[in-house]
Amino acid sequence: MISTPNGKDLLYYETCRQAKLKGTKDWNHFELVELKWYQDPRYNKFLEWTRRNPETNEMEFYKEPTINENGDVRFTPKEWMEREKEGWKPRSPWYIKMCQQFNNDSMKIAQELDVSFLGSAANVVEPEAIQMQLDTNVREPLYVDNLCEDTWVWKEPIPGHRYLMSIDCSRGDAADSTAIEIIDLDGVDDDGMPCIEQVLEYHGKKMGDTVGEMANYYGRMYGEAFAVVDCVGGTGDACVLMMQRLKYKNLFYDDVDLKSYTIQREASTIPVTDGRAPGFHTNAVRDQMLIGFADMVRTNQFKIRSRRVIAELDTWIYKGPTARIDHQDGCHDDTLTCLAMGLFVMKFSLNKLQKAKKKSEAILGAWTTSYKVQQEAEKNEPKKKNFKLPFYSNTTLSNNKSSGPYGAYM
Repeated sequence: MISTPNGKDLLYYETCRQAKLKGTKDWNHFELVELKWYQDPRYNKFLEWTRRNPETNEMEFYKEPTINENGDVRFTPKEWMEREKEGWKPRSPWYIKMCQQFNNDSMKIAQELDVSFLGSAANVVEPEAIQMQLDTNVREPLYVDNLCEDTWVWKEPIPGHRYLMSIDCSRGDAADSTAIEIIDLDGVDDDGMPCIEQVLEYHGKKMGDTVGEMANYYGRMYGEAFAVVDCVGGTGDACVLMMQRLKYKNLFYDDVDLKSYTIQREASTIPVTDGRAPGFHTNAVRDQMLIGFADMVRTNQFKIRSRRVIAELDTWIYKGPTARIDHQDGCHDDTLTCLAMGLFVMKFSLNKLQKAKKKSEAILGAWTTSYKVQQEAEKNEPKKKNFKLPFYSNTTLSNNKSSGPYGAYM
């Protein structure tokens, strides 16, 4: 097999990955030979290296000593490989010219010149951001659910924290899987800083009523987590019905405002659940939802804990002539769409609902306080005799608040 990389496909990429495992039980008995452009004496004349200093953030340069006036350099492939591992990037007059011929297209350069699977496909999230999440945020699970090995738990529920549970049910075909993601909106990172993070993930083949029972159990475990079920196309209907049958109360109801989510509305105008269907039914915002999730990943606003999510990010690309966000052929994006839906609802619906609830509580609190103050004031007033109203009425005033035209409201 001879080729340049073209994304992390299931044939060439997997063959190369397993060939690198020589000496282990997972070796596929292929011998891997990598030829970098700077190992070819025709292209590495006047070779030099650049990198950004990790401490000072300043650019550093190193020029290979030339051995003649033609710009030839000593052939030291082991030293060059070590430099690459330390973050140095090679370049030469030939390399710069080739980049210009490719119109400095980073994907084309990674594929044809740098022999790199990372970046050789039109990744939605840049390889550097994926690597940042992998190095900084990914953790081994705290434990695996004894009743379901496909459920990984990173943190136990913390009293007082707000949790959101996103559920993307399987369609039932062999290639598709169900994902349940629980997100801590009040998380705390290792350095003590507030963050939004994964705390639980299920990724497996269960469907329908079974998923509803699992979601009910995990949701109650995390303080009645606000549950968002993907019902686009009817895939999550059985899950929602089961959760309602089990009297799970904190369900997301279809929010028509999500179709025009950029419009700012007063929180008190948000309707209650009457007349709306439970679950997420809005397919019109798919692209905005996925783009928003990608932005939260690359800017580290959301902490990914799962290796399974990282694996799907590697094969999450802009696909076809319309540049639709999708997974590579033969790959999956179940956990990505599940997380994207939950974070989208968190950003544009849950926060508004919480504001509306707080406003209602404040209004009711003000009314209650006002009434109590009035009661105390009346207790301290001296008792007065009842007086007749003027000649046009013979109604008697009364201090009994249960009577009169406003008694019920008091």
